[in-house]
Amino acid sequence: MIVWWEQAQQFLLTVAMGLFLAPVFHFHQKNVNSFPIKGIWLRILDLAIWLAAIPLVFWVLLRTNQGEIRFFLFLGLLTGAGLYFAFIASRSNYYLESMSYQIGKVVRKTGLFLSVPRRWVTNRFSPPTPPPGE
Repeated sequence: MIVWWEQAQQFLLTVAMGLFLAPVFHFHQKNVNSFPIKGIWLRILDLAIWLAAIPLVFWVLLRTNQGEIRFFLFLGLLTGAGLYFAFIASRSNYYLESMSYQIGKVVRKTGLFLSVPRRWVTNRFSPPTPPPGE
C-alpha cells in the first residue's frame, strides 16, 4: 500500500508536469493564431504537439508511479495547468505572442523562399499557353 507522502509526492510531480505542459499548449495556441498555415498543415502541427506531449506525460507517470494510472494523477495534471492559466498565463502572454510572431515571420519567409524555385520550375517547364482566339 502506498503511504500518503508518496501519493503527495506523485501528485506534486504531476502538478509540475501540468505546469510544464500548459505553456507548451499556450504557445501552440498563439502559434495557430500567427502562423500562415491552415487546413491539413494545422492538423499536422496539432498532431506533432500531441505526439510530443503524450510520451512525456507517460514517462512522468512511469517514473513517478510505475505506470499506474490513478485519478489523482490526472487531477494533478489539471491542477498544474489550471495554476498556470490562472496565475502565469496573463504574465507570459506578451512574451509568447512576440515569440510566436517571430517564429511566424520565419515560417513565412521560409515558405516564400521555397515557393520561388517552385514557381520558376513550373513556369519554365510548363507548356506554352496558346494565344486567345486559336
